Amino acid sequence: MATALLTGVMTLTATAPANAQAAGGQTSASSGAPSAPQLPAFLVNMERGGTKLSDLGNDLGIQGFLAESPAGKMQPIYLRPDGSVMVGILVDPNGNNVTENQLNRLRKRLDVLNHRFDETSKAARSALGDTQQSAAPTDDIARSPIPVADGPAPASAAQNLESSTGSLHAAQASATQYVSPFHWSEFQQDADATGYFDIGSPKARVVYFVADPQCPFCHKAWAQLRPLIEGGKIRVRVIIVDILPGSAPKAQMLLSNKDIDKAWLRGEGSVEGYPITQTVQPSAQAWAQAGRVLAFNDGFRARYVPGGTPFLAYQGRDGVFYSASGPASLQDFLKEAVQ
Repeated sequence: MATALLTGVMTLTATAPANAQAAGGQTSASSGAPSAPQLPAFLVNMERGGTKLSDLGNDLGIQGFLAESPAGKMQPIYLRPDGSVMVGILVDPNGNNVTENQLNRLRKRLDVLNHRFDETSKAARSALGDTQQSAAPTDDIARSPIPVADGPAPASAAQNLESSTGSLHAAQASATQYVSPFHWSEFQQDADATGYFDIGSPKARVVYFVADPQCPFCHKAWAQLRPLIEGGKIRVRVIIVDILPGSAPKAQMLLSNKDIDKAWLRGEGSVEGYPITQTVQPSAQAWAQAGRVLAFNDGFRARYVPGGTPFLAYQGRDGVFYSASGPASLQDFLKEAVQ
C-alpha cells in the first residue's frame, strides 16, 4: 500500500511513551469533541524551551506542526501514529507537497488575523491623529533622529545576550538562520507608524528594537547594541511595549517623557534596576497620549513579534530582511547590518 513520505529529514526521531501526556503534564480526558493531539516529551520540552508550535493539521493521518524556535528558525514537524517525531517535508503517495498546502492554509489563517489587526490599527491611528504632523510630545521625539550621548556604556551591563525565552539551537556563524518570515515593506511601514524613537547616527543602518522596560534580556541586548551605536555602525529604532506583568505603567512613563531619548540613555528602561522617572501627571494630556501610543505599539508587537522580547529586525546590506526574538548570537544576527 502506498504511504506518505517525509523528505528532507534533518533532526532526530524521538519516540513517545505509550502514556504520553499533553503539554503541561496533564492527561486529556475523553469526550465527544475532538481532542488536541497529545505531545511526546520531546515536543513538550521544546515548548517549555520557548519553541512555538502552530497546528498544521492532520493530513494523511499524520499530525503536523510548524515549530518556531526562540531564534526565529522555522521547521515543519510531524507526529507519526507510532509516536515518533520527524522533521521535514510531507509528500503524499502522488508526489504532492502536503507541507506546502498546510503552510498555505496557516498563512491564510494569519492573514485573517492580520486583517483584524489592520482594522484595529486604523482605529488607533484615528485616535492618535496624524503621527507625522502631530505636535504631541510623544510624536515629536518619535520622529527625530537622536544624537548619542557622550560617555561609555554602563559598566555594569552584561556582555552576553541570552534569549528571552531560552535558546534551542547553538549559535551559527551566519545571519542566514535569521531570515525573516515577514515582508520587509509591510513590516517597515507598520514599524515606522508606531511611537518609536531613534538612537544613533542618521547615516547608519536602522535596526528595529522592540523592548519591554522590565525585560532583563532587553537590557542585556541594549548593553551590546550601545557600543555599536556609539561607533556609528548602526542606528537603533526603539519601540517600547509592555509584554511583562507590571510593565504598562513604566512604559507609559517613558513614552510620556518629552526627553525619552536622554532618559533611555541614562538607563531608564534600558538598564536593569535603573528607576524610571514619571515626568507628567496621569491627568495630563501627554499621559493619555502615551497610553494610546503604547496600545498601538502592543498591536504592532502582537502582529510581528512571535516570541518574547527583545525583538530585533533590519534589512541587511544584502537586501535580505532579518528578524529574531532574542537571537542566540547578536554578533551573527547583525552581520549584515554593521557598517
